[in-house]
Amino acid sequence: MTPRCDALILAGGRAERLGVASKADVTVDGVSLLTRVLGAVTCAERVVVVGRTADVLPPGVILTCEDPPFGGPVAGIEAGLEALERAGGPHDAPDCVLLLAVDIPGAAGAVEPLLAEYGAASSSGTIPDGVCLFRDDHPQWLCAAYRKESLTAALGRVRADRGTTRNQSVRRLMDGVTLVHLDDGDTRASDDVDTWQDHARIEALIARQ
Repeated sequence: MTPRCDALILAGGRAERLGVASKADVTVDGVSLLTRVLGAVTCAERVVVVGRTADVLPPGVILTCEDPPFGGPVAGIEAGLEALERAGGPHDAPDCVLLLAVDIPGAAGAVEPLLAEYGAASSSGTIPDGVCLFRDDHPQWLCAAYRKESLTAALGRVRADRGTTRNQSVRRLMDGVTLVHLDDGDTRASDDVDTWQDHARIEALIARQ
């Protein structure tokens, strides 16, 4: 059974290697990266975008930002969870949260497998802290489904250890977090756009589909 979920989209990076002000507004095959990722999380009950964008967001999508901006993905995750908390919602709000970086054009191909694996593990009573895509011996931490309480606890550990979540590495955040690794070797759903070379390769791949 597919679990209920909320979604956090991290869209606040500087995109320095792309030489643009907002990675969220970069287009792939004529569609902005943010629009693509938003289209991947239509299953989510609540959606938070952390960052800035020129796009007009769909009704109900929450836009927030870490304060001050450009604090890195860990600070962005904290800001996103805080926005969900402020938004309120049903008393039985889902504990599963999809976490996706905005620069993953193939996110639509990642969401269903992530939620299916999360749901299967939950049904068997063995769900750890979450499920993330895994490729080339590396976990894709920003393409994952997490237990919300596990993310909150991890943020608390970083803050206790470092005094702040700003400019902290995602690797540090994941220290002590137990994840199921879902192989992404064939689908390449978690390929991201960090450079224009990445952009050209992904555009060419989409054109062949």
